[in-house]
Amino acid sequence: MSKTLFFYIVLLFYGVLSSQTISISYSDNPLELSPLLGADLDITVQYTSEVGSTGNHIYVGLEIRDSNDNFVSTIAQQTLQNQAPGTNLQITVPLFIASYHKLSQNLPQGHYYQAKSILYRSGTWTKNAEVGHWNTPSLTLQNTNSYDFSTNTLSNGADISWIT
Repeated sequence: MSKTLFFYIVLLFYGVLSSQTISISYSDNPLELSPLLGADLDITVQYTSEVGSTGNHIYVGLEIRDSNDNFVSTIAQQTLQNQAPGTNLQITVPLFIASYHKLSQNLPQGHYYQAKSILYRSGTWTKNAEVGHWNTPSLTLQNTNSYDFSTNTLSNGADISWIT
């Protein structure tokens, strides 16, 4: 009985110490996407490395997913290599969202923007922990600016020969 109890205590202790976690949050949600300048999105990543880690690689990306939560495309991404190991560490990863991306309301029915992050094992590209659509809220891209762009076309272009 005591050997079995000791085994379970050691197993539990090892499981607690070896756990790796990762979570993400947004700087702004909804994010204001300017039709002229795009937007900067800061994603805060909080993570805990595996025991004995000398550094971790962390991937952060913004994706479009469909109504079945399937991947459609990547909007922006960044991979950080050899990040400091430790417990409950926090980093902020900036992602630029270009102005040519559709606002959330203009995506196809059921599609949405979603952040994703992966914590890779020290010195390898083996996934330790991952966060995405199953445990993080989606991101809304919106534009509440009152820009009024002309839809008139230039038929013959503009004569700028006088400038030179």
